[in-house]
Amino acid sequence: MDPFKKEKRIALLKKIVFIIAMILIAYFLINFFSMSRYNIKNLAEIKSSLEKSINLSEENQKLIVNLENNKLKVKRGESFGIAFVIKNLGMEGNFSYSVTAKEGDCQNPEKIVTAGSGSTKLMENSTYFGLIIFEPVKDMSRCTEIFKLRVEKDGIEYEESILNVTIS
Repeated sequence: MDPFKKEKRIALLKKIVFIIAMILIAYFLINFFSMSRYNIKNLAEIKSSLEKSINLSEENQKLIVNLENNKLKVKRGESFGIAFVIKNLGMEGNFSYSVTAKEGDCQNPEKIVTAGSGSTKLMENSTYFGLIIFEPVKDMSRCTEIFKLRVEKDGIEYEESILNVTIS
C-alpha cells in the first residue's frame, strides 16, 4: 500500500473522530445548560396549578407554598427552588416576604437561602407568584433547619409558613 494513501486515510479518520467528539460535546453542553436547576420544570404549568389551588382552596387562604408537607431535602452543592403564591384578600397594599432561619443545627443557615426576600404591590383580590431558592455549598455539613416564610402587608404580618429543610 502506498504510504501517501495510508496517511490520507489516517487523516480522514482523525477528522471523523474529531467531528463526532465535537457533536457529542455540543449535545452534552446543550443538555446541561437546558436542564432546570430548580424543582420547577415548567413555570407556566406550576403557575396554572397554583392558580387552581387558590381557586379550590379556602376563601381566606393567603399563602400557598408549592412544597409537599412543607418538607424539603436539598443535596449539598445543588440548588432547589420553591414556588409560592401570596393572595391579597383585602384592599390594595404593599407586600413583602422574607425567609429566615427559625431553629435547627445548620451553621450559618442564612447562607443556604440565596433568593428569599422581595416585595410587590398587590391590588385587591390579586396574586403574586414568587420563588425561594435554597443553595447549600458543597462543603456544608449535613443538617436540618426550620425556616419561616413570613409575608407582611404594609409592614404588618399578613401570613407565614414553616419550611423544614434537610441538607444531605
